[in-house]
Amino acid sequence: MNYKQLTKLIKHPDISVVEYFLLLNIYYNQEEEFLKDTFYNRKFQNLKELGFLALNNKLTLEGKNLIEFEIGIPKLERKVSDSYFEDLHTKLQDKLYNLTGKKQNMLQGKYAFLCNKSDLQKRLAKVIKDYKLKDLDKIEKILLNYVTKCVATRFDKVHLIQYFIIKDGNSILATIYENYEENEVKDSIEDSPQPKSIKNLF
Repeated sequence: MNYKQLTKLIKHPDISVVEYFLLLNIYYNQEEEFLKDTFYNRKFQNLKELGFLALNNKLTLEGKNLIEFEIGIPKLERKVSDSYFEDLHTKLQDKLYNLTGKKQNMLQGKYAFLCNKSDLQKRLAKVIKDYKLKDLDKIEKILLNYVTKCVATRFDKVHLIQYFIIKDGNSILATIYENYEENEVKDSIEDSPQPKSIKNLF
């Protein structure tokens, strides 16, 4: 946080420094431990009374505006650990194995449906950064559901995992993420753009 942002925060007439950082943790989906700690109950209640926080402990529009515009977001470079990508690749392999009995599926006998760990990390890290995706659990659910959908269609006219993540600067994954609802993610995948020809699969 720079001098200008900190000065705005200290002089803010409504919220304290602690309350701002609680909002910031909610903004980054890192509020779980704070919500469990009764020490912060009064702070959360005050933020709700001020209209910055909804009853479900999510940011209201006023709360988001406070973070993004009125005070500003501290410039943080959030690095996703290598272990996340490794674990995710393993989970995708396991999902394939549980559904097909194999950890890989070769489309047309020569194109690997699931890319290697290095390619998965490179592509997904770029999408996370470029599209500012913050919820890693949501990303995992979308990818696992995509594998399930592809198996259900017998891999008929589906994108390879790496191209579902990003291809030619476009990300189906990011589009589904932005419109994500827990009980609607499977429908979102079903409605995702389908390749119009075989050449667009690979």
